[in-house]
Amino acid sequence: KVLLRHLLGQNTREHVLDWFGVPRELAPWISSLDNPEHDLLMMRVDVLPSVGGTPWICEINVDSSVGGAEMAQFRRMEELRNGTRPQPTPYDDLVCLLGKILGRIGGRKVCIYDWSAWAGRGFFSPEWLRQTLTTGLPGIEVFAATELDGCTRIDKDTVVYRMFLSQDAMGQLDLMNELYDKAGFVLS
Repeated sequence: KVLLRHLLGQNTREHVLDWFGVPRELAPWISSLDNPEHDLLMMRVDVLPSVGGTPWICEINVDSSVGGAEMAQFRRMEELRNGTRPQPTPYDDLVCLLGKILGRIGGRKVCIYDWSAWAGRGFFSPEWLRQTLTTGLPGIEVFAATELDGCTRIDKDTVVYRMFLSQDAMGQLDLMNELYDKAGFVLS
């Protein structure tokens, strides 16, 4: 919020999008540009400590990210193998955030929306996320979808968690309009 307030206080919305490398066509779906005080704002800042202990920002992430979740999956497998106490993961934080949003909109469904091109790439699997959300949000229907499925199961009772990158959506802006119009809330 501090970064966005500062940037938006000195620059146009378009300049801020350019600075973050976000295509301008996606601006209609980025609520933080209109309200940097939004209480559900998500941005990950990667910080590295110097030898002297001073923190240095090495990267600011504003798009969908699975790196932390992927690393947490590996750690969880090690914890289970070693019999050590499981540590919280980004999925656990997401359960809390989605629960808060579901309560606000009176939602009953969560859709994990990804792009089909990412299926089977890398070690990340939305199945771990689906299982965590199903366990952490009892009574909530949790399902996965891709652009190939369209928005058939999504309605105003659905919170959509966008997994795909913004660049993936550039060729299908009509689908993005439909997604945001149909869903009760889209978390990017």
